[in-house]
Amino acid sequence: MRALHQLLPRTRPASAEDAGRRPKVVWRLPDTGANGLTAMESPTLIDVWTVDSSRRAQLVQLILEILREVATKRPGFISARVYESTDGGAVMVSIDMRTVEERHDLTDSREIQTAVRGLRAIAHSHVRLYRLVESFGEPGAA
Repeated sequence: MRALHQLLPRTRPASAEDAGRRPKVVWRLPDTGANGLTAMESPTLIDVWTVDSSRRAQLVQLILEILREVATKRPGFISARVYESTDGGAVMVSIDMRTVEERHDLTDSREIQTAVRGLRAIAHSHVRLYRLVESFGEPGAA
């Protein structure tokens, strides 16, 4: 098991010009094993749905319902985010699960399979798994 300090973000010391501001935080993944994954790491599932802009609102509503009613109630659920493109032609869904197995349980579930078939009737899915390499700053900080 990894020590807590290995899982926490690393802070960079403030320079003289940064005095008075919060330290910069750089998130890094823990070292990985032979299979490329740690016991506590599951790649982020990112699904980009391309859709006719006239059906975007319907797609977003259906995705939000699926996340609220199914994904958030599954064991291992950490977070989900839904983004829409500024041109209205795409919707991106990002889902983080605690482990690879729990993500598989979610994506292989009858509820998700049925829901995705329904979404494919109005949009096209482009799903991939992503592993964070590095993140700069704090998400959503202004």
